[in-house]
Amino acid sequence: GEVRKLKVLLVSHNHPAIRPGGAERYAFELYEAMRDSGDFEPIFLARSGPPDSAVGRYHDGTFLAAAGDDPNQYLLYTDPSDYDWFYGRSRSKRVGGSLRDFLLAHKPDVIHFQHTVRIGYEAIRLCRNTLPDVPIVYTLHEFRPICNHSGQMVRTGTNALCTESSPRRCHECFPQISPQSFFMRERFIHSHLELVD
Repeated sequence: GEVRKLKVLLVSHNHPAIRPGGAERYAFELYEAMRDSGDFEPIFLARSGPPDSAVGRYHDGTFLAAAGDDPNQYLLYTDPSDYDWFYGRSRSKRVGGSLRDFLLAHKPDVIHFQHTVRIGYEAIRLCRNTLPDVPIVYTLHEFRPICNHSGQMVRTGTNALCTESSPRRCHECFPQISPQSFFMRERFIHSHLELVD
């Protein structure tokens, strides 16, 4: 019989057709390369919604929609007002239900996060809890998990390269945020990233 292709779910924070950007473009080119190789069955799930897309929620009760005519491309709607930029988490619990249903319907063999911006680090835990035996891969396109300065690892004010993050050093860049808050941020993000294979 025919050998079943490995089903790889690629999760991106945007679709390049909606908002072109480096990480989005890379993620989509990876999807296309996997699809064109004939060795994989890739699925592309991209976050959508304001401010990048004027489209609101697609249908009542769901936060998912098809992305064009390709049956393996989908959009996941999130509301930016629900996103906590400091912790990198979503305040909405409703999106998780749609994502869980999506995972159970598609049952990927591998989940590859390209980004969790506007989706939330907790999507990693949701994947682990929903499909506990499925390997999770995470590509870091910048240093957001360790740098609150848009993941750029440059000091605020001077733009000098930052060689290490710590609650004290991060507080120096963001004096309005306590070192304790940076410590809690680090613990929260690490608790999710440690679930990555």
